[in-house]
Amino acid sequence: MNRSALKYIAALSMALAATPAAATTEPLELRVDLSEAPRRIFHAKLTVPVEPGPLTLYYPKWIPGEHGPTGPIADLAGLRIHARGRSLSWKRASLDMYTFRVDVPHGSERIEIALDFLVPSRTGRFTGGPAASDKVAVLSWNTLLLYPAGRPTDEILIRPILRLPPGWRFGTALVVAGRDGERVEFEPVTLTTLVDSPVVAGEHYKSFDLTGEADVPHRLHVVADSDRALAIPEKTLTGFRQLVAEGLALFGARHYLKYDFLLTLSNHVTSFGLEHHESSDNRLPEESLIDPSLAQSRAGLLPHEFAHSWNAKYRRPAGLSRVDYQQPFADNLLWVYEGLTAYLGWVLTGRSGLWTPEYSQDVLALIAARLENEPGRKWRPLSDTARAAQVLFSAGGEWASWRRGADFYDEGVLIWLE
Repeated sequence: MNRSALKYIAALSMALAATPAAATTEPLELRVDLSEAPRRIFHAKLTVPVEPGPLTLYYPKWIPGEHGPTGPIADLAGLRIHARGRSLSWKRASLDMYTFRVDVPHGSERIEIALDFLVPSRTGRFTGGPAASDKVAVLSWNTLLLYPAGRPTDEILIRPILRLPPGWRFGTALVVAGRDGERVEFEPVTLTTLVDSPVVAGEHYKSFDLTGEADVPHRLHVVADSDRALAIPEKTLTGFRQLVAEGLALFGARHYLKYDFLLTLSNHVTSFGLEHHESSDNRLPEESLIDPSLAQSRAGLLPHEFAHSWNAKYRRPAGLSRVDYQQPFADNLLWVYEGLTAYLGWVLTGRSGLWTPEYSQDVLALIAARLENEPGRKWRPLSDTARAAQVLFSAGGEWASWRRGADFYDEGVLIWLE
């Protein structure tokens, strides 16, 4: 064993000794209350098994699939920590806004943490952006938790409990353990799986079976701001069912026990997609499935995120897998992570019938034409657009062709096509 390895082990041992972790035999309990989601505020209470002494808590910073330090720490509010009925003072680390420290008093076996997430109404990126209206809500668990330092997220077990507004229904890849009215308890999962399993909920909800001849269930869960938006044409549903068949045929095998497409249709929620192992978080404008022009232009979202379940979640490039949510990602291989997925998503959108062959070719031609006329390619290599993704995603639109942006998507399509 070399000297560097010995130093690393010594430093890790000191860190673990100074940071009591949650007991491995007892899960944390996370109770999220969405009853005030229409007011754009989510509430959470977390019970954490601890040992007396100094404790370090993290708010998730580097969120998988977002390719940057995007954890919405500015919208964390109402943080209160108690032990044995006594309020505990906490202190944020001076050089890391995502780290909190608290002293656990003698005799305490657990602490109670209460916090709120202030859901933005206009600005914000990815899971930190607008995620609720008076009719729908998208719950990204990473926005509503603190977790103890010192152990990989794969080793932290959590029992999630959710309270919905009256009359709302939901979709998620999590397994329901029990339900009592608006209160839903899920089977315990690791922190990694929890953050990888968002929930869509809403007053207007429909679920569609897309399984077809697949050997495990595939479902589409849709929440929308109106019932009208849920009147999905049968032709579109046929395309989604064919998407499942084409995806399984393309990859030749599956790694999940079931798959849940989560789709939010709202003009008050940020439009984007985020990949997960057994589900995908897809967000589109309200009329995206009933307006023919919108349905065609946005048809590539679900195929892209579905392909991501294999390329990026089941297998991902080196540098994009970490033991917790505080370690920076190395984004230089996003031309594989996102570029290959963009190509596979293009293939699946056409093969599923969501695009005609002619429209698929037009999409390819548009990508080629744009890149051919982008002067920024003369000074900035594609590899740098990947390495700098964490800043380019938030760059403005001015001079975009000279700056370059997240071109590892479109140029990746051409690379993998070739």
